[in-house]
Amino acid sequence: MTIQKRYLLIIIVVLALIPPSAAAKRKVLMDRSHGEFPEEYLYKELRLDLLEDTYDIVESDEAITYENIQDYDMLFITVPLRDFTSSEVDAIARFVSNGGGLLLSTGHWLTEPMNSLSRFFGVEFAQLLEAGSITVETQGQSHPVFSEVRRISLYSSSNLLVKALSEELLHHEGKCIMAYCEYDKGRVFFLTNLDIFLDGFIESFDNFQLVTNIFDWLTEPGGPYVQQKRFLENGIDLAEKGREQLESGEFSLAESTLNRSKSALEKSLEIYESNTAKNRLRIVLFLIDKAETGIKAETLFQEGRTFFESEEFPSAVSALEEAQQLFESITSEKSKECIQLIQQCKGEIFLNEGVTSFDQEQYEEAKATFEEALAVYTALQDNQKVKECKDWITSCEEQMVPPEETPEPSEFPIDVIAIVIVIAIVIVGLAFQLRKRMHKREPEKREQKPAVETETVAKEEEKPEGEAFKTVTCPVCKNEIEEDWVSCPYCGVRLKDDTQNY
Repeated sequence: MTIQKRYLLIIIVVLALIPPSAAAKRKVLMDRSHGEFPEEYLYKELRLDLLEDTYDIVESDEAITYENIQDYDMLFITVPLRDFTSSEVDAIARFVSNGGGLLLSTGHWLTEPMNSLSRFFGVEFAQLLEAGSITVETQGQSHPVFSEVRRISLYSSSNLLVKALSEELLHHEGKCIMAYCEYDKGRVFFLTNLDIFLDGFIESFDNFQLVTNIFDWLTEPGGPYVQQKRFLENGIDLAEKGREQLESGEFSLAESTLNRSKSALEKSLEIYESNTAKNRLRIVLFLIDKAETGIKAETLFQEGRTFFESEEFPSAVSALEEAQQLFESITSEKSKECIQLIQQCKGEIFLNEGVTSFDQEQYEEAKATFEEALAVYTALQDNQKVKECKDWITSCEEQMVPPEETPEPSEFPIDVIAIVIVIAIVIVGLAFQLRKRMHKREPEKREQKPAVETETVAKEEEKPEGEAFKTVTCPVCKNEIEEDWVSCPYCGVRLKDDTQNY
């Protein structure tokens, strides 16, 4: 076995032989700053030495301040001769509030100095109840101080007037002789007689067990320094947990955890001024600020995602870019998610703009926009979108090919010639119809002879000069008429249809 191992074994054995109580003694401060006990009354010495195995009892005549008593588990005040100042009462109240224990005991002959303190906790020490030795049965009491205590012996006990905050505990002949108070994180015990601690009484009946129980109950919270340590350790543990939640992107949960850490550290500082607590609190406040920034960024990120899903891509980009900046300010990995979603939005924007330009037959502009979208989706490795962009680019290129040259048209195109022919036919037709109407004549009814004569004269005038008229006989009236007449001017009979002239 090496020398180092031997030394280690010896240390382990020594530590194992040390009684647990030696390392876990609770600290009790006895106040001597308010005057010495009158020797004529303390005819027997206090036997607190019987508690030395468990408690480290220190007497002090220094003025009571919070700084002077904060390192103890319990403050023991017996038979003060001078009143307590308001600053002393405040210091003691703070001590108890932060987990300290307070034991108050005085004689029936000197109650007012003690009352200057006890009234703060709602208790007054009153007049003499009974002179001489008294025995009190405690069976049936449920409070922890009466554990394994059945009977106690007191001498010359006074009584207590219990008001607010405190509770009556033990009575003798209808008068309260013991009371207690649980004040915030600490405890107070009121005992009307000091004799129970004196030689000759402490070992009577179950007095020593009662004294031990009172000390144990009052020191159980651990005193301010223990409470401060608990709050500090709790604050540190919560801070580390909050940091882990922050790094994993659980910003709301991290904020809640870190605020609990902040509260614990602040309570620790209320009990004790500690540089460790101050530094930890400074870090926690910084982490809380990061968590709040993360919550804001997460809100913007979700807003951007909603815009993206509803295809409102410009609005999505705006929200996501702001979220990205906030995430980067707290060095969060979620900034990468923002960047990827922003690129997807930009790809969709380019794609939509390209389609719009294509529909407007702006093929060169559309092709350039589709190429930008292609670059985005290639970087995102979105194969489906890459194929879609390439298809659009191909469509643009097809539309951008110039049309084939057509032969020059002749001087007179066929369609022009056709139009001219149609117009000529129409003109000829109109002229023919006009001529036909000009040559058409029809005699009026028989009774309108002047009209017939006029028509006959007109017919005669139409004959060219030098040409003789051929005559025929009217088949009805037998008068001589010209061959070309349509009707007889004498009887009005119709000789032939005038359409035969055309």
